[in-house]
Amino acid sequence: MKISILSDFEVERFYDYLDTCPPRDNLMMRLMLQAGLRVGEVAALNVEDVFRSGDVTPTINLPRSSTKGHVARRVNMPPPLTRAVEKHIKHLSSFFPNLAPTDAVFLSYKTKTRIGVRNIQMITAAISRRAIGRRINCHLLRHTFATILVPDNSIRIIQELLGHKDLSSTQIYTHVNDQQCQKAVDRAFTR
Repeated sequence: MKISILSDFEVERFYDYLDTCPPRDNLMMRLMLQAGLRVGEVAALNVEDVFRSGDVTPTINLPRSSTKGHVARRVNMPPPLTRAVEKHIKHLSSFFPNLAPTDAVFLSYKTKTRIGVRNIQMITAAISRRAIGRRINCHLLRHTFATILVPDNSIRIIQELLGHKDLSSTQIYTHVNDQQCQKAVDRAFTR
């Protein structure tokens, strides 16, 4: 099974564009691309899942009620994602000074209520069109996350990060492309 992902060039263009986006939209995209969260998991995040006692948590805490397999999991955050959380929470706190731990991380600008999956999907499509010139879906960002991790990590680590119960679900990310094959041959035979 061949899956669609962003090319290295598209990932860089996507990051460049995210730097121009509002903190909310930047963080939503990064959670899917840099933590591999599903769109439903992003929509379900509460403040306490990423921010406690005035600090960003080192891991994203996904309660079982928000995951596809109904199994709680923790996903580590790389430094750029941590910075995006800090920036968004600071921005959110300026509008809601009494932000509670159980408040939604992502709110609609218009209604001030928890943003839904469909809205995140539409934001993803709009951002991708502007950033890379084509419309992508949220799951493509999750696929890209997993594919980026494959060359340097065990499949078990990737399975854990993605929250897959069955290893066979994770194995779709072990596909190789022509560029990876060429690099492998070039590294092995230098003479």
